[in-house]
Amino acid sequence: MKDFSALVRKVDQTTKTSLRREALVQYFSACSDSDKVWCIALFTKNTRKRPMPSQRLREIASDIVNLPPWLIDESKSIVGDTAETLALLLPEPTERSYKTLSEWMVWLESLKALKEEPERQEHAIKEAWRGLNAEERFVFNKLITGGFRLGIATRTVIKALARYQECEESQIALALSGQWDPMQLTFEELMARGQGSDLSIPYPFYLAYPLHTGPKANDEDQQKALKDLGAIADYQIEWKWDGIRGQLIHRKDKVFLWSRGSELISDSFPDLISAGESFNQDVVLDGEIVAYMDTIEPFEQLQRRLGRKQPSKNMMNKVPVRFIAYDILEINGQDLRKEPLKARRNYLEQFINQHQLEKVMISDTIKVNTWSHLVGLHKQSRQYKAEGFMIKSIESTYREGRKRGDWWKWKVNPMTVDAVLLYANRGSGRRANLYSDYTFAVWSSDDKKTRTLLPFAKAYSGLTDKEITEVDKFVKKNTKERFGPVRSVIPKLVMEIGFEDIRKSTRHKSGFAVRFPRIMRWRKDKPLDEIDSMNRLQHLLDDKQDGG
Repeated sequence: MKDFSALVRKVDQTTKTSLRREALVQYFSACSDSDKVWCIALFTKNTRKRPMPSQRLREIASDIVNLPPWLIDESKSIVGDTAETLALLLPEPTERSYKTLSEWMVWLESLKALKEEPERQEHAIKEAWRGLNAEERFVFNKLITGGFRLGIATRTVIKALARYQECEESQIALALSGQWDPMQLTFEELMARGQGSDLSIPYPFYLAYPLHTGPKANDEDQQKALKDLGAIADYQIEWKWDGIRGQLIHRKDKVFLWSRGSELISDSFPDLISAGESFNQDVVLDGEIVAYMDTIEPFEQLQRRLGRKQPSKNMMNKVPVRFIAYDILEINGQDLRKEPLKARRNYLEQFINQHQLEKVMISDTIKVNTWSHLVGLHKQSRQYKAEGFMIKSIESTYREGRKRGDWWKWKVNPMTVDAVLLYANRGSGRRANLYSDYTFAVWSSDDKKTRTLLPFAKAYSGLTDKEITEVDKFVKKNTKERFGPVRSVIPKLVMEIGFEDIRKSTRHKSGFAVRFPRIMRWRKDKPLDEIDSMNRLQHLLDDKQDGG
């Protein structure tokens, strides 16, 4: 644990990718193989269910330090992290533990087995704390309360492992793809997955880079951004659908469905698994899972299927789904990722034409001769129930992760509303001392005599650190009421709120739900009296439904 704790400290104290990668290489070079497996699992989000709730851990610490739980909770709101708060509050260790990371992970599994014996769990936790210093306790507490959110990218871990193993990054990326259990695999077995030893393993996903044309860009600005890509004939253009990115795999009569988040979601979509079972060839398709009736349905319909194990026939009838394939990565055991996109498209068209399945369809390409024509078509994206375009070089190979230069996503401009800050909540992590999570409101109507402010969205991203500090000062000086960690404030700060979609909702007081709300800009030029009303939200919904 000492060495792993030192690694956590090193990667937490720097934002430089090169230093983090070097720290990982040094750790892999010195630790045992079993510790390597757990380190990889923890840093790549392959975490296990925590053995006890954070609140229970705080109660145990409260008993040791003789402080009321509410005071520990208040301290946590300042520090920003339960694990760190408890590590700082606990007394100095009276013993010394020499358990390794993997030994502690096995120990935590045994702690879960004591779930029905809280007294034994408490005794075990107190005994563990006595043998760890503050740095080690912080890591130990993190293992219990949640994953390591240190901002270290999976790509950094892959690069470090590739350097340590002296192999290609693509081999490591494949080894870490999909689900795997650090309790069951040795390091050698984990690395062997990179050789394709597991039939279920998906390929690492290739992600498109955003095409930045600016939210206020006119047609001319957009055309210039597109022309900078080169000749339009060099690109394959498709609609960008609002679904779940996935890989549908058929290998040796077994079928698997994976999400981009390396989640096996076969159980949630048995209808797609049945479609895959009818394939007469081994294949790996990359595409989008969408809710589909007579046409593509909104994402909220698809959400009704997510997380459901063995959905009922009634649910599958109410929310039928399809897999829209836009790439083929493997066929009959042949890895096609190094082939150019134009060749892979031919393979894909041949495969889809041979099978003619209702549940598995091909993503249509858009035929346009000029970028200006595409700009005009882009305005109709919502009419087609699309988020915009995918623009891919026909010469591109299928790479791993997000790379700039070959694949671009050009999304429609967000819908926007001018709203006022009504409530503020403390943030977490490095923003624990700041009010950085906000609730915004619009007027209930345009009638100035009867209108009231009605909350409609929460947002916490979009402001700079300097602006967040400025808002924090305003909140503290203009608080009207306190509701635990939440403060209501004098409605003065006007922000432009952007979001991807809007729909009616009976669950929200405003009657509307918006998707991916974020702050576009601080409207210091706009007074409270001029913010938008519910009529603006209704107009956006009507405009969307009319294809505007």
